[in-house]
Amino acid sequence: MIKTKTTLKKVVPASSNTFNGRITELEHKLTYYQTKLDKQQNKNTVLLNQILQALEVIQNHHVDATETHFNRLESKVDGYKELLYKIEQMQLTQAKEQQELEYKLNTIINNQTKIIAQSSNSHEETIKKYETSNNALINQLTYNIKRTLNANYQYNIAQLMDSKEILSDKGQDWVNHEAEKVLGEWYTSITGEAIDFRNPRTYNEKIQWSKLYDRNPLKTILADKYKVRAWVEAKIGSKYLIDIFGVYDNWDSIPFDELPNQFVIKATHGSAMNIIVKDKSKLDKVEGKKKVNGWLNTNFAYSAGMELQYKDMEPRIIVEQYIGSEETDLEEYKIYLFGGQTAYIIFASTDKNGNRHVTWFDKNWNKQAIKNLRSSPHDEEIAKPDNLSDIVKIAEILGQDFAHVRVDLYNTDKNTIKFGELTFSPNSGLRKYEPEDHGLTLGELFILPTLDGDE
Repeated sequence: MIKTKTTLKKVVPASSNTFNGRITELEHKLTYYQTKLDKQQNKNTVLLNQILQALEVIQNHHVDATETHFNRLESKVDGYKELLYKIEQMQLTQAKEQQELEYKLNTIINNQTKIIAQSSNSHEETIKKYETSNNALINQLTYNIKRTLNANYQYNIAQLMDSKEILSDKGQDWVNHEAEKVLGEWYTSITGEAIDFRNPRTYNEKIQWSKLYDRNPLKTILADKYKVRAWVEAKIGSKYLIDIFGVYDNWDSIPFDELPNQFVIKATHGSAMNIIVKDKSKLDKVEGKKKVNGWLNTNFAYSAGMELQYKDMEPRIIVEQYIGSEETDLEEYKIYLFGGQTAYIIFASTDKNGNRHVTWFDKNWNKQAIKNLRSSPHDEEIAKPDNLSDIVKIAEILGQDFAHVRVDLYNTDKNTIKFGELTFSPNSGLRKYEPEDHGLTLGELFILPTLDGDE
């Protein structure tokens, strides 16, 4: 079992009491999280031992029955080995992240030592520089600790959810309870709101419920930015797909010399993983490779709150045609569908300064007094698109089989509609709205599917 432990040095800085308080608070937080992490590692040990015991029993089993029986046992062995490998890889990643946390904490402590030394010389500018650096480091460190802890919990619980044989003595209800607990803690730590999985009411709460219980295998295919293309073509035709230049396993496989001057690089297995190239000669390939390698080593399911449709995706890179225009912004339409019916359409665009603007409309293009708190609405009036009925029709064809999905479409300057993506847990169910009760309004539209065994 890999285990790292931070030894905290006690430093009493000579600067502000408020800052002292933040250092002390951080030390307490780190100790608290380490305790929880140790407990989780102990759970890992138990789980690993269960897997090893199961492997030993199966591999020592004298099969004197049918070949089918043997194949079933062999399949079990392969499944246990894969799970064992995944857990060991997670522990290696966890150890590396713990080392990074220790490095940042030691940097804070060293800065504090320098502050003490400079205080006696009254070098206020130098002191301020170190304090500013420490403030940023403390905020980053606190965030990283929470992220590491949550990712670790989410990973282990997700493995349990798909490993019923190993924990058959505990039962599915126990697994569900643990999953709800972990996802609920993550949700509360970010939003400050509690969640009742037995009675979710708001849109965000129902998104969390869906992550755990609406696990339609089709979602894994449709959230994959390459595999979804065949499904879309079968539904509405290939003319709505953006042309692609290829799908690649790594950065070095991309034939840059054969690509046009403009293109888009995307990861197929997550969200917000893209590089827009408007001038190939200005592409920083060293930085691009570093970014892409980071994507390929990320399981997006654990990046933002157990979006389990991404869990078993093959990480790949897709390079597609750039469909933007130098003259006008690329028009994005994000259609919120519930039970296959359009409820709202979001018009989104980015201005020349890189500012994101989002305006809400109903199905008939009546502007709504709704705001996403992280994106301002457009200042100018947004004209109703000439092909609005086509946009709605296409979205409803693609969304007809789901309790809820957001269909993202593009509308080029030639009024040509192109498919963007299907999103089953928009913003991972964390979006804040104005007015606040809009979350409840969306929640009322979101009729959750009935689970097997429910009346």
